[in-house]
Amino acid sequence: MTVKNQARRRDVPKTAKTSAPAELRSVPSVASATTSSEASPLAMRAATVDPTVVATIPDDFPNTPPYNYPLIRADRAGDDLNLLCDIALGLFVDDVYQYLLDGVAGPDLVELTNADLLAGKVTVPVDGADISESGVYRYQYQYRSAFEVDWSEPSDPTVFVIDVDPPGESFLGRLRIDRDVEDNGLTPDKLDALGGILPALVPSYSDRASGDVVIGYLTNATTGLSEETDPVQIAFGETGAALEVDFPEDAFKAVGDGVVELTYIVTDLAGNESEESDPVFVDVFISGVVDDFDPPIVPLFDDDGLINEEDARTPLTVEIPYHDKIAVGDTILVMWGDTPLLPPRVISGPIDPSEPVILEVDVPYSVVLSEWVAAGPNADGEASTDVTYIVMRASNEVGRPQTPATVLVNLNQAGGADPDPDTPENEALGIPVVHHSQWTTGGQENYIPDASIEEDHTFIVPWFERDDTGAITTKDAFIAGDVINARYDDQALTPYTVLPADVTAKADLELPLPWATVEGKGSGQFEIQYTVTRTPPVGGNISISPLAMVTAVDTGDLPGGGKPLPLAHFENNNVIWSRVGAAGFEPVIIPAYDVMKPHDIVRIHVTVDFWDRANDTLLGPVDEGEWGGDLDVNPHPVYEYQLSVLPTQVGSPLKFFWPSQNIWYVHPYGKARIQYYVTRDDGSDRVNSLPGVDQVVDTTNRPDTVPTPPPFAASANATATAQTRPKVSAKQSQRQAELNAFVNKHKTTYAERRARIARNKVREPVYVPYPVREGGPATLAEKLAQIARRPLPPEFQRKE
Repeated sequence: MTVKNQARRRDVPKTAKTSAPAELRSVPSVASATTSSEASPLAMRAATVDPTVVATIPDDFPNTPPYNYPLIRADRAGDDLNLLCDIALGLFVDDVYQYLLDGVAGPDLVELTNADLLAGKVTVPVDGADISESGVYRYQYQYRSAFEVDWSEPSDPTVFVIDVDPPGESFLGRLRIDRDVEDNGLTPDKLDALGGILPALVPSYSDRASGDVVIGYLTNATTGLSEETDPVQIAFGETGAALEVDFPEDAFKAVGDGVVELTYIVTDLAGNESEESDPVFVDVFISGVVDDFDPPIVPLFDDDGLINEEDARTPLTVEIPYHDKIAVGDTILVMWGDTPLLPPRVISGPIDPSEPVILEVDVPYSVVLSEWVAAGPNADGEASTDVTYIVMRASNEVGRPQTPATVLVNLNQAGGADPDPDTPENEALGIPVVHHSQWTTGGQENYIPDASIEEDHTFIVPWFERDDTGAITTKDAFIAGDVINARYDDQALTPYTVLPADVTAKADLELPLPWATVEGKGSGQFEIQYTVTRTPPVGGNISISPLAMVTAVDTGDLPGGGKPLPLAHFENNNVIWSRVGAAGFEPVIIPAYDVMKPHDIVRIHVTVDFWDRANDTLLGPVDEGEWGGDLDVNPHPVYEYQLSVLPTQVGSPLKFFWPSQNIWYVHPYGKARIQYYVTRDDGSDRVNSLPGVDQVVDTTNRPDTVPTPPPFAASANATATAQTRPKVSAKQSQRQAELNAFVNKHKTTYAERRARIARNKVREPVYVPYPVREGGPATLAEKLAQIARRPLPPEFQRKE
């Protein structure tokens, strides 16, 4: 049994404490009293506890232990406790009293005063530090005259109770309420069915005792308004009976609609108050519908009175204005035309009345497009769409704006309605194709075998629309006046305006692709794409074609300019140890090659064989002497076999350093040669040199041990690979610059497309999927997630 149980239920006094008695204060040897007590003969009755610190026990409780023992109020526990003691006959001023607590003498003595003698009573307090813990305490007092050395017999005992332990220790379980109310909310119909109150069962808790008082609390999660229920007290002997707290309708109305937390606090007879219990969350809707919600706001419509293609892909947002009747836990469903924007949004708060907008909801382009098509655009491509929202609470509609916001939409564009609206491209437009200048029927498309030929190529724009499978239809993709802006990589071609004759011919459009544009980009793979601007009043929209890739080869742009790379060689005719040992390396020379560019990657590969000088024959490779190449053979801590060409090195020979640590193994004679390759900085356009001529290696006077590498960490070549790419600005006409800026503003890339697909695969849900607890949500966040999982009324559910 715990100390608290002893304090609340025991019917016998505590046993004497075992701690040693406190040292007594010295008592004067001569009495200073001048007045003798006139009290009646010594009775030595039990002391009386100060009634102002005693808790009230209900009248219907039995007058038996422990309830007939004074119970000290919890707020006075730890304070000195005053007890009133009788004064024995014959005592005088300065005679002394002392208390005993559980048989142990207290530390202080109380000297009698004239006032005490006149009253016939003296207060002998207990040190609060001795009664700070829960328990049943036994108090007695004793006295002696100023001349006496022995104490009188102790008085009759006074038993009192200290209780400082709050009910429930550190945890009170959640209230148990009607499960349908907890899961789906509290409405007037449900409240009427419950008789105008929501009963809540208080679960069992530790140290539950007769006389405990339970008070329920309601707190609105939006406003913080709080109400409390009438107190409920556990009757004597009813600790095992069901205990309910009633939450009345008036209390719910006082705190207002929205998510309401229901909790309770328990206070015992001593006044110890428990921690507030874990909450139960109920979304409450009992105040009736709201009929003055403001219409939603569509900023991209309000700015110019029209939602065009660019607006619809921005993305478009709908803003819900602040209203003082919107509460945390409310569900907002935005309607774009007849399409609900799912999932609905749950207001999570906190709600700031100073903010004009309480919620923003994105509108998918696919929804804007489908509603525009369903509305039946006029000849100019315009159609109106109504936008509104519904506020729901406790699975019921709170209200919606009396008048929706009406927006004007124009998505008229080349290619017609986008069959895959989730991508920025309009897949109804045909994929562009490039034919090189010498192309003939049956030849490879999107391939330019020689970009250096000074003849224009052809950029083909398919005339007919494609369906959602990519198949060609019989529908025209363009109308007269459409402006086509094609691009080759980041270079814009001359814009082309569709003519009435093109509409009549219904043939693929062939636009010139200037040879200079292709030659300027050189070799590689390049994106091609086009945009179509449909001019007002018929849309004013820009549609973007799908991408295609063109492979171009410009032999004149390759390292070496299409000619063999010059042969590499050692700086000296022969590699001899007298030079190598002194320098620590043998220089390797790569002659300047044609079309050398900054940041070209050059990598060398030195191979060497033992050499029979007498017979002039090679005897096999020296593995330790090999250096570099594709397999990174024998890398050196100082000298590198790869460099990146610096801008200052363009047009000049390049120098590498074959380390002495490799050359040492070529003993006594060998023959070595060098091969290298060059790529552009992105690894493209690789060109390999031929192996250089064999050159003699003589190490006859080398030392007996391999030399130690020099004590520095990087060669001169290292600075080349650390250079950043300089910014090169091309001189172009202002017109070409503007065209390039236009096509690059609207271009899409394969990298963006891959990233978009990846984002769609990992897109997070709108609401965190909190686990569904058997006892219901334990936090406000879990409650909001539960609300978000509720099914919508059938009229708002997505139609398959």
